[in-house]
Amino acid sequence: MYIASRTDIVIPLIPVLDDVYGCNAIGDSSLKEKCRQLNTYRGAFLHVDSYEKVKKGKELCNEVDGGTISKACLWQLELYVANPAYERPIKPQANEPIPDGMFPESLAGLHVTKNKHCGPRLEFSGRVMCTAGYGTETEQLVAVLIEEWPDSEQSTVPPPWDPSYRDHEHATVTEEQRPHGKVLRYHGPECNSFFWYSGDRHIEVLSCYPVPQLEQFVSYYLSKFPSNFR
Repeated sequence: MYIASRTDIVIPLIPVLDDVYGCNAIGDSSLKEKCRQLNTYRGAFLHVDSYEKVKKGKELCNEVDGGTISKACLWQLELYVANPAYERPIKPQANEPIPDGMFPESLAGLHVTKNKHCGPRLEFSGRVMCTAGYGTETEQLVAVLIEEWPDSEQSTVPPPWDPSYRDHEHATVTEEQRPHGKVLRYHGPECNSFFWYSGDRHIEVLSCYPVPQLEQFVSYYLSKFPSNFR
């Protein structure tokens, strides 16, 4: 489809279609490909109210040209998903179910506090943060943080890790080999933390109190989520 201007300049028009396969009806091969790219790009933005739908949108972005335009599509899609100012129905975010055994009601004699939860899941990355605190009725003594990054196998090489806890200027970070894999240990005058990757999860067990049960927490979570680190 073309429009001829008064100066005989021909401007191609690319249709916006409900079904990208409608582009196959275009005879001109160059226009057909541009139609496919345009409507594939557009299709990536049509349904973005859940991680699974956004995941399909990212797949469509990658199909546009596999290069510069695909990268632009992914960048714009991330901005679009994160910005509620765009006119579209916004689905209320809800917490995810907590997997069985992730946060037992009591561990090493300490009871889980009321703040245990998972989510909400971020629509673009699919990231889910699960957290729980353990302690007494008045004080949280141990924090457990489990961050899930779906569809991404994490590295077996321990990353640079230097959390900015209140005593970090006087703390050390070392590698420790344990029965269920290697961990990074943060050891400061006040805080102790253990960190590792397990599959697509990042696990951290933290306490800024002199808690003798901390080792039992680390053993429990390492046995449940063995470390990727080698």
